[in-house]
Amino acid sequence: MRRQASWRSILLGFLLLPLFDYWVLDMEVRTSSVEPTDLTLVAPAVVVLFVLVLLNSAVSRFIPKLAFSPGELLVTFSIIVLGVALSSMNALPTLVYLVTYGTRYATPENAWKERLMPHFPDWLVVKDEKVISDWYSGYGTLYNLQTFVTWWKPLGLWMIFVACLVLAAYCINTLLWRQWSKAERLSFPVIQLPLAMVATGAASLYRKRLFWLGFGLAAGINMLNGFAFLYPSLPRIQTMFLADLGSFVYGYRPWQAIGWTPINLYPFVIGLGFMMPLDLLLSFVVFYWIWKAERIIGMALGLDINYSALLGSGYPHYRQQMMGAWMAILVGTLYSARHHLKQVLEDAIFGAKSSDGEGVPVSYRFAVLGAAFGTVGMVAFLRATGMSLWVAVVFVFVLLGMYIAIARIRCELGPPCQDLPASGPDVMISTVVPPQSLGMRNMAVMTTLFFVNAEHYRTAPSGTHLEALRMAETEQRLGARLWWALLIATVLGAFVGLWGTIHMGYKFGGGTGLRGAPQWYAWQAFTRLNAWESNPTATPGSGAVAAGVISFLASLFLLQVRHRVLSFQLHPIAYAVTGYWTGDHFW
Repeated sequence: MRRQASWRSILLGFLLLPLFDYWVLDMEVRTSSVEPTDLTLVAPAVVVLFVLVLLNSAVSRFIPKLAFSPGELLVTFSIIVLGVALSSMNALPTLVYLVTYGTRYATPENAWKERLMPHFPDWLVVKDEKVISDWYSGYGTLYNLQTFVTWWKPLGLWMIFVACLVLAAYCINTLLWRQWSKAERLSFPVIQLPLAMVATGAASLYRKRLFWLGFGLAAGINMLNGFAFLYPSLPRIQTMFLADLGSFVYGYRPWQAIGWTPINLYPFVIGLGFMMPLDLLLSFVVFYWIWKAERIIGMALGLDINYSALLGSGYPHYRQQMMGAWMAILVGTLYSARHHLKQVLEDAIFGAKSSDGEGVPVSYRFAVLGAAFGTVGMVAFLRATGMSLWVAVVFVFVLLGMYIAIARIRCELGPPCQDLPASGPDVMISTVVPPQSLGMRNMAVMTTLFFVNAEHYRTAPSGTHLEALRMAETEQRLGARLWWALLIATVLGAFVGLWGTIHMGYKFGGGTGLRGAPQWYAWQAFTRLNAWESNPTATPGSGAVAAGVISFLASLFLLQVRHRVLSFQLHPIAYAVTGYWTGDHFW
């Protein structure tokens, strides 16, 4: 009988987690030199795993009894990967800026102090102007009682919301786990490299010459380019932005509507491509060019083209189309799992025993209760902020639905980046309901909630959690010990992200010394709130709603065709993720 995750592998993961998170924060939030958590396979975590494998190899040679098994190494790896999910620049560091941005940048000219800030509950944000000024300027310290309480009173309460979100998401994952891993046998492309890295014997990756050839080629190119950056006289091998296809047709209407279309040859993307299913690779390229074709057709018809999924609105309505696509993926996922979910509910409610309940880390009854508790906890928190009940319920359910869709996208496709920009519950609600009907309190709270997506949902941990379970299952028995360790690691990582951002702000200056994206995300959120307040009757219009509905129906149609025609290659998952940054960089 296989054992559960060992305590020593869990302990090592928790010891490394804060150090690893701070390292990533330094790269992403302070220097903005590289943004590794934008990618599904977090490169620094792979480096840590590689070092652990090397150290473990030495230990196994001299003290074999102390050596870690492959399963133990994967548990440690999973803990640090989930620990960095919410501490990355796309999540909790953004919250630090969101709770301070309105007060910091309120001026007599924009009148935010009178127009916007009264709609934020005092306990929800930081309003002490001196504390905020010191942090943005790099003066003072977090480590005195008054300053500490000023920061952690709102942030500690926000951690309750985060804990409820993680609990609900991981419990829902547990309900879907057997369906995805056993019944549908999803490929989990992202975990193939970590599994290969810890394999031993003849299956060891390090015994394969082809691996060392590819590794040496990619490492050599990166090292040469790194030295060329430091010493410009050295030659470099260009792997990104080799050409822009859009520049060749600029000035030729309607072809110029394709806009920026870069050609890149990232070695790591080429490697990930070998792990992705072939039909999804094809879909990735096809749907990227379908997005381009929509622009060309729109310009030919005389429509004004919006080239950004984040800024502005208008045809081809990126946000609404991506929203429709991921909602179709969610509906298709739940429909295909309907018989499994029925059995799960019977197990949970009546205590029935079924084969579906075997091999799950926690009982279905606990998972159902945990999902309900987390969901109710989030709704109750949002109601306490003053958000309307219907807005809170819609926001939470859409957010959890999006987490399911993201997990499905990641576990089935394994794209280089899980990118669904500006297509979450806040955009869905504001697409249908004008600001005037929503009210300023609802819009203010949704502004602070911008941290749960930071525009992209790139580090939503639901898919990573399922990958961790899949890796663990290959080497050991799943159990509650590992499940709880992963949940605690995620919440602890979120706390480290908050602490690290505040600490770095006092050390380097939150306004000028921290160069990462979180401050820009906060600017986006407050710029949108300002626009809502200034023009309370504005909505994206019927065209945006129609784009979302058509996208939803088209994606459902594609799912149905794939179900009936086994040779059909196009998958709407690629439709959902290729409309913006991921498509441009990795097509």
